[in-house]
Amino acid sequence: MVAGMLTESAVPGVRWTARVLAPWMSDGDARLVMAGEETDRSLTAVQEEWLAGARARVRLRSAGIDQSDLIRPLPPEMGSYLARMESHPESRWYLSKGFVPALADLSRVCTFQSKIFTEHAGNHVADVDVDDVLAMAEVTMPLGTPPVVAPQFDQDTQTFTTDLANYNLRVVGAFGGLADDDDHPGTYNVGFQVRVIASFVQVVSIQGRYFIRDGYHRSVGLVQRGARYVPVLVRDNLGLGDIDLQGMLPYEVFTGERPPLLPDFLDDGVSCTVRLTAARRVVIVQASEISISG
Repeated sequence: MVAGMLTESAVPGVRWTARVLAPWMSDGDARLVMAGEETDRSLTAVQEEWLAGARARVRLRSAGIDQSDLIRPLPPEMGSYLARMESHPESRWYLSKGFVPALADLSRVCTFQSKIFTEHAGNHVADVDVDDVLAMAEVTMPLGTPPVVAPQFDQDTQTFTTDLANYNLRVVGAFGGLADDDDHPGTYNVGFQVRVIASFVQVVSIQGRYFIRDGYHRSVGLVQRGARYVPVLVRDNLGLGDIDLQGMLPYEVFTGERPPLLPDFLDDGVSCTVRLTAARRVVIVQASEISISG
């Protein structure tokens, strides 16, 4: 019997410079991440002083978030781009699920993610004209051709491994059918379809408050460049079940009176710089010949 084993695994990558919202994290998580994820390392006196001060600064903030007029309609010059989105297979899927292209004020959007990698944030938007809404849309709602995935095959292990390490890499389908092989009749093809999916910056409302759901690095990079109202996909009244909260800030923090905002990643008073290991996603497909009794 030939068994196809497919896994999507996050494998350790290199260490990157990250910005971390430590004062909003649990005490144990904050200390671990500030120690570079080294469990046997204690914080220095300087780090202890900064963490205490950052927590105090958060407590002194005014309660509540003003998000009035946070969402605005796209300008008329975006009409042709909207038409392209309606015909693009991945953006069309989002539109069918109730997402609406609009402008969002990223300076007042909340975050439930605790860290970003600064190299990623800067590289994504380094050449974008933040005064050109169409230029920003090409980055925040991309409709271009994704990178090509070319798996490498290891004959000894009968394994395909993708050569493109990208967190937006996904298994998108499977196939099977008789092979067109006159020399070897009865040969059957089996396989999986792998593609880098388009990643759209998403702003969603949860319990009446707007959050970034996807596209954190591009969004922080644009805010750092001075952008404010940015073209994104917006959806209201999303349930918590539609959000992957694994590894995110505690629920009571991002729904509380003083949640972090996207620009807080850039504020040295409440965000610190650390070196962390970035996860990469690769796809491995392996065929195994297994003997089964019975």
